[in-house]
Amino acid sequence: MLSWADIEVRQLEHEQRVQRVEQSDWMRIEQPPVINVDRWQWRMMSKLGGWLVETGCRLQTRVERARQVVHTSQMAMEANSNSTQPCP
Repeated sequence: MLSWADIEVRQLEHEQRVQRVEQSDWMRIEQPPVINVDRWQWRMMSKLGGWLVETGCRLQTRVERARQVVHTSQMAMEANSNSTQPCP
């Protein structure tokens, strides 16, 4: 035969277990939207970062081409100006 005190202790332990399980289930239910938002933000930041890197590379290429064109034009102008000057 079980004593009434043991039954009450077991009942109390059971209620505490149920509360812990409900709390852990509630926490699992709340977390996925936060994780989805974080993943969404991560994806957007990743796309933005990729776009910025791509744009930076394009700009660097254009600047380098412009420098080459200016340098080539400058050399051509100097060559032309030296050939047209009279000899002393």
